[in-house]
Amino acid sequence: MYLVRRLVTIGGIAASLVLSGAAIADVTLPRAISDHMVLQRNKPVRIWGWADAGETVTVDVAKRKASTTAGADGTWEVFLPSLPTGGPYVMNVTGKNKLQLTDVLVGEVWVCSGQSNMEWPVRITFEPEKTANESTDDGLRMFTVTKAISDTELKDVTGSWQPAGPTTTPNFSAVGYHFAKTLRKTLGCPIGMIHTSWGGTRIEAWTSPATNIAAGMSKDEFKPGDNRNANKASVLYNAMLVPVAKYTVTGAIWYQGESNAGNPMKYRTQLPEMIADWRNVFQTPDLVFLPVQLAPFTANGNNATSYAEIREAQSMAAEKDKRVGVAVITDVGEEKDIHPRKKGPVGERLALQAARIAYGKKNDGASPSLRNVRYYDGTAIVSFRNTGAGLVIKGGTINENPVPSDKLMGFQISGADGVWYDADAEIIDRDRVELKSPKVAKPKNVRFAFINFPMANLFSIGGLPVEPFRTDRP
Repeated sequence: MYLVRRLVTIGGIAASLVLSGAAIADVTLPRAISDHMVLQRNKPVRIWGWADAGETVTVDVAKRKASTTAGADGTWEVFLPSLPTGGPYVMNVTGKNKLQLTDVLVGEVWVCSGQSNMEWPVRITFEPEKTANESTDDGLRMFTVTKAISDTELKDVTGSWQPAGPTTTPNFSAVGYHFAKTLRKTLGCPIGMIHTSWGGTRIEAWTSPATNIAAGMSKDEFKPGDNRNANKASVLYNAMLVPVAKYTVTGAIWYQGESNAGNPMKYRTQLPEMIADWRNVFQTPDLVFLPVQLAPFTANGNNATSYAEIREAQSMAAEKDKRVGVAVITDVGEEKDIHPRKKGPVGERLALQAARIAYGKKNDGASPSLRNVRYYDGTAIVSFRNTGAGLVIKGGTINENPVPSDKLMGFQISGADGVWYDADAEIIDRDRVELKSPKVAKPKNVRFAFINFPMANLFSIGGLPVEPFRTDRP
């Protein structure tokens, strides 16, 4: 009986080897290159996969064709000439075998990534049934990367392209969905989103080993180990970003920072370093990168500043890079919930920034931000840029709390003693606000919305909240 079992086992191994050899000979594709995908328009598009070493592979779609030969390791890639917007198209990939992908669209493609506020699905956000029932749109599609961790770079991910609709949208990233929905209205073309996020994760996990090491991290951090820790350095970069980084995209939206709030000074360098990493791995030097400023949340105290300092680090990244733009959401937080349910304004404001930065649309997509402050006669005159038609006090509800429509809130001033007091504030023209306080005879510094849970109601007439700031930035 033992002999029979052994013979069967050997036969099974032989059969496996034959099948494996056939599989290697076949042209194969990564999961992101599949039915229902959206390909990037207006630039060469990379298609890649695996085949036998030396095998000729041809890709054709929408009357565009490119051929190549697989390398010694069996990998291959081609760049298709710029594709015409629209579809649906059929893509053929031909080697020793032939693959045919159907229902392929061409439009704009973006990555959405970060931690839980990006991962947060439509089904548990504000008015989820209404959002899902009104979402049917074959031209809006999302590829959600299945969570994975790896100490080394992986070749592929698990996931599939899904069109928006009542049964699929509930599981979409809510921020990613609202971004795509708004951008689709603006551009009038198909929008594809590659969603790769993981709640509770730190920026180090999404950054390359080389960058983490250059920033001072020990090489011991990268030794193979516990593959259940999503916060181990570079494991999400390896498993959830690198495998899709050959996909041709325009940009990325990023909602992360809560897990790094313990060291906001370090985040000032980590964020731009990670952006550079992503531009490198996507081989897109002009990749547009749009962070969401952290939502108001009590965190370690309403008047503490850890979240405010992360927001400041995000603003600093945009100040130094014209292809970076922040979405300011200081009006849509929840005091006791780190996951505010209203994701619509977040996606919409990201889309405004995308329209402005990536597509050259002339809009009021950037929130008003500090230009300068001048001090005289016991007052501080604050000037802003990006005010559009002007500034306005917003009444009603902010961060789920009522606010007055006749009182400007959120400003503080201090004198030489560094003690902060709420300021009496008044809009004096389209881009300036005057501040004073009976407790500060000679103002030296100004802060606006610079606490974890600010209640600030200065907006542009176009509807965007003014970006938080402090003039005593170290």
